[in-house]
Amino acid sequence: MSAAIPADMNVIKTRTAVAVADDVQAGRFIAFWLIIAAVLLGAAIGINEGRLHWQGLQWLTWALVALIGSTILCRSRISAIVSQRMINIALLTAVGGQILHLGYCGIANSAVNFPRTYLLCCLLLIVSGLFASLAAHRKFFGSALMIGAFAALGFGAIWTNPTARIDVLEFQRESSAAVFRGQNPYSVRYTNVYHPHTEFYGPGVVDGQFLTYSFPYPPMSLFLVAPSHLAGDVRYAHLAAISIAAALLILAGRASMTAILAAALLLTSARTVFVISNGWTEPLLILLAAFVTFSALRWRMGLWLSLGLFLSVKQYLILLVPLLLLLRSSTRTTMGFALTIVLAIFLAGATIAPFYFADSEAFLRGVIKWQMVQPFRYDALSFSAMSAQITGETATGAVGFIAAGMAILLAYWKSPVNVGGFMAAAAVVFCCFFALNKQAFCNYYLFVIGLCACAIVGLAAQVRLNSTSPELSTAYSAR
Repeated sequence: MSAAIPADMNVIKTRTAVAVADDVQAGRFIAFWLIIAAVLLGAAIGINEGRLHWQGLQWLTWALVALIGSTILCRSRISAIVSQRMINIALLTAVGGQILHLGYCGIANSAVNFPRTYLLCCLLLIVSGLFASLAAHRKFFGSALMIGAFAALGFGAIWTNPTARIDVLEFQRESSAAVFRGQNPYSVRYTNVYHPHTEFYGPGVVDGQFLTYSFPYPPMSLFLVAPSHLAGDVRYAHLAAISIAAALLILAGRASMTAILAAALLLTSARTVFVISNGWTEPLLILLAAFVTFSALRWRMGLWLSLGLFLSVKQYLILLVPLLLLLRSSTRTTMGFALTIVLAIFLAGATIAPFYFADSEAFLRGVIKWQMVQPFRYDALSFSAMSAQITGETATGAVGFIAAGMAILLAYWKSPVNVGGFMAAAAVVFCCFFALNKQAFCNYYLFVIGLCACAIVGLAAQVRLNSTSPELSTAYSAR
């Protein structure tokens, strides 16, 4: 009897190791195609600034094929063809291509006032930092130079576009000012920066020169940008968000070649700086996604904190809740995982509660009802907009949620159970959601690109963590 117990334990260990080995190989396969998808999405939003364009839709289609196809095939025998070296070569090629694209095309089609000499100098410093970071003894110096050069590029884009006229930026500026005046940002009225009969708003939103709705996002996004209002421009928070996100990804991956190149993939994407200069809030989401990746790999005790902040920053992140089960390997015990989720949800609720109870009607009107009355945008980079342009009939908002639901089921079926699998599944879910949504533009797809970068780091780190396991080596040889 005493001899049977070790034998049974060995069988259990071997079966567990085989399952982990499958996750590792599936992760490599998914990571390779995430790189392809990130490049294709960057190309899609690089055309017509992320608005509807036939070629942009073509790139978006192939990006979806890469995301969905890699998830479906990641457990098949074909996944064995992908090695870590292939991933690094693909990353290096992708980053090089994106840098050349930025040098040739600039940060945006409309950025005619941005000094080209300044752009080329910043890109040269990014390349220098990248090469230095890939050297054996210059990883952190090179990474700091790369991120610093990107920050200089972003600062230049903000500096040369000081009066950007976009409602999202105006909401953040006015709401930050209201907070420092001691006012409720969900109760103040904002000036309409567009034409009184603009197609950007639904019925009842505009009342003369003012809007009838107030701050349209959860309070966490305001907490993150309000300090930079004191520095003179809320967009500094978005620039800092992308820069810190890149640093977190490099730290999460222990400054490996894959982690450095994944961070560079995000920094050099075609419209990253353009999104920052326009003040869209997606850089904040990318920052918190990188924080979740870092916490899961390097600071497990803080995973509840990063998850709680991530879930509370924007409304559509509610789609992440069903995917949280993919993070169960990021805690040591089932009880620890349950506690992490409970604390995260409690934190998300705690950030909302003070504003909800201060004026529940104004809060719900801004955060919930505003989204419901938003009009269908015929210029969105989505298949719903394409269909509406052809047929004249608009699709309902439920189509995007149905697509997201199907992607969630696919993730449960195939995705690796680790933080890399979680981020990869999130990229698939949100890309499907946006591609069939009534509104989808440059900033939306940049968030998906950020999720791809986080997933690449998470999946590569999982390979490295499991590669030292003797049971895993045995499982690979047995296969």
